Amino acid sequence: LEELMGYEFEELPPVTSRLVESMDAAFAEARSTGFKQGRSEGMKAGMKAGMKEGMKEGRTEGIERERSHLCRMAGLKFGNASVEAMPGLMAGVVGPGDLREVGECLIQSDTADQFLACIRDVLRRSAK
Repeated sequence: LEELMGYEFEELPPVTSRLVESMDAAFAEARSTGFKQGRSEGMKAGMKAGMKEGMKEGRTEGIERERSHLCRMAGLKFGNASVEAMPGLMAGVVGPGDLREVGECLIQSDTADQFLACIRDVLRRSAK
């Protein structure tokens, strides 16, 4: 080994130790950079997923709130007893267009039976 490398045995340890120190520093920097990059990418992915989930939950809550308002308004217009079937029917109304149509039905209907029939029509059309 001494003949191949051109070093006396006593000279190898300092050269080796400098090489090891240099490699350690390079690995430490690479680990640090990799960690920072990984953390940054992970945070971005987490934020994106969180925002997507939050938007989905917000839409769901908005639809549920709108259903509740429509049920309340129907109860005020037709009397609570006459629209007892409405909450069960309204569970099938999930799209904003369907909610808008049910609201229009509420305004245009003269009786609770007409209103409930209108909700059923909306559900039939949206199921297709």
